[in-house]
Amino acid sequence: MRLLGAFAMVFLLGGAVVGCSSESNEESNSGGGGSGGGAPVEPDPVEPQIAPDPTGWQATGELLEARALTTVSLLQDGRVLVVGGEDDDYAMLASVELYDPVLGTFTAAAPLPEPRDHHTATVLKNGEVLITGGGSGSLISLPNGESALASAVLYDPLANTWRQTGSMNEARAGHRAALLDDGRVLVVGGGNEVGYPCAHPDCTVADSIGSAEIYDPVTGEWTATGSLAQPRIAFDLRATAVGIIASGGAANNQGLESVEIFDATTGTWRAGPKLTDQRLYHAAAVLGGKLVVAGGKIANVTPVTAVDILDEAASQWVSGSSIDEPRTGASLVSLQSGNGLIVAGNNQLGTTFLATASLYNPELDTWTSIEPLAQGRYSQATILLKDGSVLVLGGRTAAGVTRSAERSR
Repeated sequence: MRLLGAFAMVFLLGGAVVGCSSESNEESNSGGGGSGGGAPVEPDPVEPQIAPDPTGWQATGELLEARALTTVSLLQDGRVLVVGGEDDDYAMLASVELYDPVLGTFTAAAPLPEPRDHHTATVLKNGEVLITGGGSGSLISLPNGESALASAVLYDPLANTWRQTGSMNEARAGHRAALLDDGRVLVVGGGNEVGYPCAHPDCTVADSIGSAEIYDPVTGEWTATGSLAQPRIAFDLRATAVGIIASGGAANNQGLESVEIFDATTGTWRAGPKLTDQRLYHAAAVLGGKLVVAGGKIANVTPVTAVDILDEAASQWVSGSSIDEPRTGASLVSLQSGNGLIVAGNNQLGTTFLATASLYNPELDTWTSIEPLAQGRYSQATILLKDGSVLVLGGRTAAGVTRSAERSR
């Protein structure tokens, strides 16, 4: 069974670091005709440098192993951790790679203790990376004997080692995770085995999960928290000013328009305003302080161009300008400028691999096309680097799972 969407794993977005120098107090208080003994002169604050929005793409180093449905995590030193995924035969991968944005190269890292895809990856406040759950699936969503995983592991970037941590209370794949303000990790939803909601009459669908649990990195243990009112898979989970929002997705072979909001203080979910229509495998990001949902599928069959924007004050979704073309499984990245970038995906059950990319200005509610990727792809991984550029890697292409990676310019 399959999850075509890019998952929902959690990114830590870093701004560019700007170095500066200032005169010493002795230099500030002497010479130049100034009077001696004055108060030290404080240097003017240095504004963080904002990278310009991308205009196109350039090739960067290739992955060591072709992979789709992998996760990417921005480490504190600026490197990118690439974990697991699946190969061209839909077999789960245990291999792990590190991307160096300075050199533009991938190198091998310590492999996972067990292979997995459809998992989540979350960078903890101490810099370690938590990997949870997952499982494997087949192209047409038929069962292949693989159940979801409950296990979780931690990666130490300094030692380049993995270690086991507490297992989740419930095995799940295609779930979502979010880092809470206090450093704990919320995991919610997914499927109890690997599968995805589908319309084909011979399609077998995993049972969607409504349970949620929280990982404590101090104790390494999981604690059950409030469950979703509506179990869901192929949804988006996003931290916003009003709480952590689970939007859309599917259950029991039906698309969802419902939205639920998690309150970390009380450990409960409340109903949020419904999307303007059902959608799953959609892209989402917080842009200009508002949650923007773009594209996705209706009932897992028809990709859409619709865009919904959450008006928190009015507690409702409003329609935004449509994206350039129907796409599902796309990546929507929040840029340093506050604008968004949507890229890749597919437009009908994986038959067309999209290379197109567009910038979204949330203030003007406009989309502007930029130069496309050299290679169309879906089930790709995408991440914002510390210098403000965007890295797109792996995924499925017309020629199969790819090793290629491209970086915005």
